[in-house]
Amino acid sequence: PKFSEQVGPYQFGEVIKKRPATEKRQDSIKVRYEDGDEIWVSYTFLQDATPDANAVSMITSIILLASAISDHSKITEPNESPLPVNFYECLVHEDWRKWIAAIQREMTGWVENQVARDVPRADLKSSKPVIKVGEIYTYKRDGRAKHRAVIFGNMLCAMRDYFYTHSYTLSHDGFRVFASLAAAFNKKIHGKDAKCGYLQATPLQAEPFYMFKPTYADFFQQPMHVLQQMRSELLKVLDTEGMAGIKRIAREAKRTTNAKTVWAIDTPVYGIPGSGLAFQNKVEASMKNVGLQASQVVPGIFYG
Repeated sequence: PKFSEQVGPYQFGEVIKKRPATEKRQDSIKVRYEDGDEIWVSYTFLQDATPDANAVSMITSIILLASAISDHSKITEPNESPLPVNFYECLVHEDWRKWIAAIQREMTGWVENQVARDVPRADLKSSKPVIKVGEIYTYKRDGRAKHRAVIFGNMLCAMRDYFYTHSYTLSHDGFRVFASLAAAFNKKIHGKDAKCGYLQATPLQAEPFYMFKPTYADFFQQPMHVLQQMRSELLKVLDTEGMAGIKRIAREAKRTTNAKTVWAIDTPVYGIPGSGLAFQNKVEASMKNVGLQASQVVPGIFYG
């Protein structure tokens, strides 16, 4: 069957060109989407790898899964308010309640796993770097607000601040093997997500990393009526000075807060080198506890 007949044009748009496989690349098609974008999409038929007709239906599931993952975040439209970059911009945003809820969801995991603790800046050794933190705000495809705090691990120095950090990931061929087995044995593939996965892992380093506190560090546990009062005051500044006034307040608050205290990070966090390896160790131990073992061919696949 033709590729477009298996997947359906409603999922990918219009197939406008096909390119056969060579020694260096897979079969691929060029797809034009409704917004005019054109992109090459690689695909592989699994009939040769499996003994029955289930392979054809499996390839559809794989491609749909990849499509859902790649389009995880919602694109901000030109007429929508710009995404905030700090807590103060969240408070003056039209979706401010959503952003507060997103921050609280993220920080709940930090609090439950005892990720960060306040440390006086004066108590730090001069040789200990204090890392910047990025506040990422975005919308999910379903419209929910999403926040993630990310440490700027690129500011750390290899072989001084961290050492061995390599961890494996599931390769394209590894996923093809997994899907082929599922098709051959007529098994349905299910998806799961580890909540706060990194935060539950054991850190590789003996000593903590230190990071500047995010702009909401002293406010995310405040009751909503207190945050609403802060929003009222910030909206007055927004009316008189515009967004430049909000950015000024955020800068001044960061300087004041970070001059006194910083956060000591005791668990793996996004951005810290080695967090992926720490999570890998956690996954391997968890799989072993339930009687599974890692494949020697594809370490990211466990069986039992």
